[in-house]
Amino acid sequence: MRIFSFTKMPFNKKVGLVSIAILLFCSVFVSNEAKAAYTITQGVNPNWCTSTYPTAYNSISFSLSESGTVSTRRGFNPNQTNRTLILGSSNANFQFNPGIGTVTVSGAGVTINSYSITSTTITVNITTSGSNTVLNTISFNNLQVRATAVGTGFIRRTGGTFTVDRSTNRPPTTRSFCNLTSNPPLSYSSATTVQSSTANVAPSATNQQIIRVGVTLAGGTCSTINASSFTFSTAGSTNPSNDIQNAKLYYTGTSTNFNTSSLFGTVANPNGTFTITGSQTLTAATTYYFWLTYDIKATPTNGNIVDAQASAVVMNGATNSFTGNPAGSRTIITTTYYSISGGDGNWASNGNWSLTSNTGS
Repeated sequence: MRIFSFTKMPFNKKVGLVSIAILLFCSVFVSNEAKAAYTITQGVNPNWCTSTYPTAYNSISFSLSESGTVSTRRGFNPNQTNRTLILGSSNANFQFNPGIGTVTVSGAGVTINSYSITSTTITVNITTSGSNTVLNTISFNNLQVRATAVGTGFIRRTGGTFTVDRSTNRPPTTRSFCNLTSNPPLSYSSATTVQSSTANVAPSATNQQIIRVGVTLAGGTCSTINASSFTFSTAGSTNPSNDIQNAKLYYTGTSTNFNTSSLFGTVANPNGTFTITGSQTLTAATTYYFWLTYDIKATPTNGNIVDAQASAVVMNGATNSFTGNPAGSRTIITTTYYSISGGDGNWASNGNWSLTSNTGS
């Protein structure tokens, strides 16, 4: 049999009533916060993509509306006279076109007394009636905005005495009426070359690495750029017309590991200056890698050198010249050595090898 004991606690009426009042207030506050007091219909981001500043002006429109139902809405509070709603940009790199655009209202409960538009602010003078039977919308129509430098920002409420949802801080400064973005387009920055291999090459060998070209881009992500051709020469090669069957250019993206999965283009029998054409879209400000390879003919000359230089890349129709002549080259070795029967098995011993085949194999 369990025995329970209870201790009677004294009840302080004042403390109890205050606690109850606080709980009720918090409950109402949370409940009200869960209701939508207003809705912002955002404008379309102009998203300037240019290297020229200031940009041209672009038109934008957006609105602020009461939401919910007439009986429960808490949007534009009643009995406000000559209150101000002030908007501006979160980033000083964006400006309004002074005096351009209109501010209007739909609904009988709100009156727009006046408005002014400067390069930095939109100030609206508003009066609301004591009773309201409709949901009202304040519309900002055909405003013009431009960028004066690279940046990101948004149009937001920055001040004023007009209360929305019983506060002059709503919508808060974190709410966007229209996002604003300005970035430079992608552009060619530089190109570098390295001798990707100096190992000897054999007759009929294919896809032999000669030089690697790294193309570096600068700018933002608001555009893409297309590489359409690369100019090379066989400078440094002993006798390219006799030794080189094909020149190929492979693309490996941002990877410095060579592979042949993406062929950019090819040229047969290169001799002197040659251009390899293709199409490769590049999307970010980083370095992309292209690899020049040679296919060696079946009967090249033993000891001849194969080499190359790079001099230009065409991107979005513009030719970008650079000097690409890295140190190093590759040597053609055509000699076949035959093992001599009865040798001592030492690969490094000249006495174990012959230039003449004894068996014809």
